[in-house]
Order: sequence, then C-alpha cells, then structure tokens
Amino acid sequence: MHDVYIKFLQIIETLEPPLLKNLSPTALFLLNKIAVKDFMKQQLNVSQLMEFKSLGSPTNLHIKLDELRHANLVLVTNIGTDRRTKYIFLTQLAKDYFQIYSHAMWKAVESK
Repeated sequence: MHDVYIKFLQIIETLEPPLLKNLSPTALFLLNKIAVKDFMKQQLNVSQLMEFKSLGSPTNLHIKLDELRHANLVLVTNIGTDRRTKYIFLTQLAKDYFQIYSHAMWKAVESK
C-alpha cells in the first residue's frame, strides 16, 4: 500500500503551486492543522492556535501565522462585536490547494 503514497508524492511534486514552495514546513503544518479544524466545523481563534506548542513558541507560531496570511492562505478577523478575539479562516486559495491534494490522492489510489 505504500506504493499509493509514493505515487501521491510523485503527483503532488508536479502539481504543487510555486507559492507554497516558499512556505516553511512549519507554516504548512500549521495550515494543515487549521484545515482540519475547518473541516470539523470548529472555529479556531488565534489564542487557541498559540496552544499548538508542539509546533513552537507562541512567537514562532505568530510568525508562521503571518506567513500564511501574507501568502493569502488564511484570513484573520473578528466575528461580531468582540474585537478581542480574532478567528482564523481558510481563504479560497487554501481551499483550492487542499482540493488539488485531494484530487492527487484520488489519482494515486486509482492508479494502483
């Protein structure tokens, strides 16, 4: 079964948008964590993101969040009237990125 995963890696190597190649591995891992929360319909705020200590210090996580914002992969904004809490949302570009990966996964499975 590992052949499917290797095939997937081969496919995404050719499909990966150049924009994402400039992101650090930590920023990409953080994007994945944000996407999982989004998929589970759980709104993630910046304070909760800072609790992902396995990815680094709060300062480092903030830097990586800014990296994702500057790459237009996430949007950080308030909801309602509470200006103290900022929530993180995937942009359409990020959703397109995950759609590309999903399609690549299907191609790898189908090629087996």
